[in-house]
Amino acid sequence: MGLKFFLLGPPRVTWDDLAVDIPRRQVRVLLYYLASYPNAVPQERLHYLFWNNKSDAECRRNISHLLTHARSSLPDKNALIVNDSLVMLDPQSIWCDVVEFKNLIHSSKEGSPEILKQAVEYYRGPFLDGLQLSDEPEFENLIELERFNLERNYLNLLYKLIITEKQTGNYESAIEYAYQYLAKDNLAEGIHRQLIMLYGLTGNRERALNQFKICEEVLHSELQAEPSMKTRLAYQHVLAESPSTANNMLVQKSLELHPVKLEPLFVNSESYNQFMNLLEENDRSDHGYVAMLYGELGIGKSSLFTKTFSRIGRNKLIIRARCDPAVRSIPYWPIKNLLMKEFKAHPSTRTNVPEFIGGTRIASGVSQGTDENIPSDMTSKDKYFTLLINSIVTLADEPGGLIFCIEDLEWADPETLELFLYLSRYTQTKKLWLFGSYCCPENKHLIDFLHKLQFADGFLGNVQVHGVGEKEIESMVKFGIGGRKFDENFIRSMHHLSGGNPFFISELLRFIAESGKSIKELMDEKALVLPPTVFRTIQYRLSRLSQIERRVLEVAAAVGFTFKVDQISELSDLSVMQVLDALDELVSRHFLLVQSAQYQFAHELVRQTVLNGMSPARRQYLEENCLGGLG
Repeated sequence: MGLKFFLLGPPRVTWDDLAVDIPRRQVRVLLYYLASYPNAVPQERLHYLFWNNKSDAECRRNISHLLTHARSSLPDKNALIVNDSLVMLDPQSIWCDVVEFKNLIHSSKEGSPEILKQAVEYYRGPFLDGLQLSDEPEFENLIELERFNLERNYLNLLYKLIITEKQTGNYESAIEYAYQYLAKDNLAEGIHRQLIMLYGLTGNRERALNQFKICEEVLHSELQAEPSMKTRLAYQHVLAESPSTANNMLVQKSLELHPVKLEPLFVNSESYNQFMNLLEENDRSDHGYVAMLYGELGIGKSSLFTKTFSRIGRNKLIIRARCDPAVRSIPYWPIKNLLMKEFKAHPSTRTNVPEFIGGTRIASGVSQGTDENIPSDMTSKDKYFTLLINSIVTLADEPGGLIFCIEDLEWADPETLELFLYLSRYTQTKKLWLFGSYCCPENKHLIDFLHKLQFADGFLGNVQVHGVGEKEIESMVKFGIGGRKFDENFIRSMHHLSGGNPFFISELLRFIAESGKSIKELMDEKALVLPPTVFRTIQYRLSRLSQIERRVLEVAAAVGFTFKVDQISELSDLSVMQVLDALDELVSRHFLLVQSAQYQFAHELVRQTVLNGMSPARRQYLEENCLGGLG
């Protein structure tokens, strides 16, 4: 079937998979409506929807002109049927995702998971997303109602899939569908509760805790409500479970698939040596310093910290916090949460760390935000700030001192960044070593923080973490897939695909290990495709780009792995300055690299994710224009 209407999400029309341009807005609206409504429509209804304030004579003239323009805009003129007072698009000549979605919803009453999943795949977004109809209020009301009904059906499908996948033991799949549901309705407490239970079934109590906190925060901020007793009982049940009782089916499945053993310390040796040289040149036994790492997600910042602290952290207390986007609205969350755990921890669980002085008292203060030694006339925010500072300084006064590290600062709340800056002044008088990491300066708070940090006491500098080289990749491959044979071409392909990103390499190796195929088969089939974990990670990063940055990246992906500024400017219809500004931002976010007079993708995985994220018609259009422009 040649003529297709994709109306779930931003609308588009294709003819034999090529985009159909329909210039007139009213014509587009008419065809979208007829395509989504497979029955004949009375012309009087169109009169009311388009021109409810016009006379009958005017409406008849207008509809006649509109139908003429609609027919001329269609590649298949016979697809539009006008019979006396009725209008319709021939259902035998067109295909529409809305109609298919509704048919599958009707079929889903049989309960087949395959039908449910197929229906969910059709739902790319809200019905006619982005379409503005301020001049036709009746039509706009109709579309809003249809949009609401379709989204409600979509959410019902997701809920059925969550329950079905949970009952059949497909917990990871159920978690994915739960996240899709919350992306549309984050106030659905029942779905938060399902996620808490699913994390419990997979033995991930930390994620269950985070999910409960997210639920609690969302309900409080949006509805001024608290989680129900049902949700609290589900959470308490997860906490009461022993990690050893995690679902046996998942464990058995992993053993059968020969999973990749992940080595946490594969890092770029040059980045590690550069960082160690910086620290050793400024090492002092009586006081500390501040040092930062940055690099793309999964590049190995945490592993580099682990390797560094194992070398410099002897006889020191090491505390590491990680910021979480889910709780970034809670002031001081990463520090408060970590200190409570550390102060309450039993001394025997730590090696070479003396027992905390006054640990119980401080833990109570951190938990409640109070301390008897803090003046009562302070504001609650100042009290908490002072309490946390005092707690950290108390730890720094212990023999050996304190290494205090906060990772993923791009997700930090402003209060945590402020506290980190304030702590830097103690590095020159205390045995306090401060470390932090971030992916890229993507928000105002982090940009301001990094600017102020340049002038902070004891600041040594930022070191970028680069991807591992082919030698390290070879070691990772040997470690991950053992005795399976591979050659230099395979190692080079892995490096080209991943840019040396250890997380991406590990996921690719896991993907290979679980495929059950030989390396030769995979290479022959060009099957080193994107594992879902990698695709989701990169897609999430792409979703945070501006419209112009995304446009530049899509054109660049169509041009090839390397490209020049003038190519992107010509093919994107953007000015050179607009392209340069977007390219600068994309480089800072680690999507691109600058190579002499041209740019290239940081790795092929980014380029492939951008290409795979485009509709077939859009991708073909860009690639054909690139060929014409380059020719």
